[in-house]
Amino acid sequence: MPIVSVVIPTYNRSETISTAIDSVLDQNFQDFNIIVVDDGSKDRTQSVVSQYTEVDLYSFNRNRGQAAARQKGVKEAEGEYISFLDSDDELCPNHLSKAVEYLNETDSNCVGAFTAFKYADSGRISHVPDNKITFDDVRSGHIIGGYSQHTYRSDVFNHIKITRDIGAATGYDLSLRLLKKGYSMIGINEPLVRKYNSENSISSDPERLINGHKKIIELHGKDLTNKAIAQLYYSEAHALVNDKKIDQANRKFKDSLVTYPWNPRYLLYYLASAMGYRAFQSIQRLKEVVWDNIRTYNV
Repeated sequence: MPIVSVVIPTYNRSETISTAIDSVLDQNFQDFNIIVVDDGSKDRTQSVVSQYTEVDLYSFNRNRGQAAARQKGVKEAEGEYISFLDSDDELCPNHLSKAVEYLNETDSNCVGAFTAFKYADSGRISHVPDNKITFDDVRSGHIIGGYSQHTYRSDVFNHIKITRDIGAATGYDLSLRLLKKGYSMIGINEPLVRKYNSENSISSDPERLINGHKKIIELHGKDLTNKAIAQLYYSEAHALVNDKKIDQANRKFKDSLVTYPWNPRYLLYYLASAMGYRAFQSIQRLKEVVWDNIRTYNV
């Protein structure tokens, strides 16, 4: 049996699925199997995946949604660990080796590892805590990211199912549910995933992200602090910036600032977005250079 089962749910991704699969095959850790669950695609996705002899392909005859596709992948997985990958993202070559290394060094109550990621188009890095976190950490605003960043102990899915499909926040919902049960997770603050803003991408669609976060607040809002809710607005604002909807992004940065006024980033980006898209990009690049230098100095 493999150490890791990599589950890739997909729907109408014939143009990107090969890149995702190839990024798994190029891992420097090779004790894995790949499970692709096609969620009723109407394009050539099945045909493309069928060319890979290394992939176990399961197909739905109709579109049932990402939660059902992921749960099917979990059901078919044989690995000690399950790593999810969206079919328009890529794993960096040492993603699996790092996740396995970190999980092997933790106790069984630590049920998952999650990494930072880099936006392939802009080069911007979304950082995560480089330590073990609990529900108290997340409810206070720590970032845990989406499915492509996560590797879980497979036996945890004996106690929880992926049943709720709330768009771009489905992975966040799963992590919150796990952490609420008293489990912990560990962050790996290295950008080991490359995320693309592809057409019809759930995670990069601002409206889907906003709707998903509304559902998160509806389901978990009473447990989340203002700091955590402000972080949701902040990520929505960046999704709007990536979609070049700078005026809407400005309003979301304002929501972040009003909800939690003690984070200077919210004020910086609220003012920057009020100056227009190009000015915002310049200020963002400057901020990232300064921040990266600070991180390097601290190391």
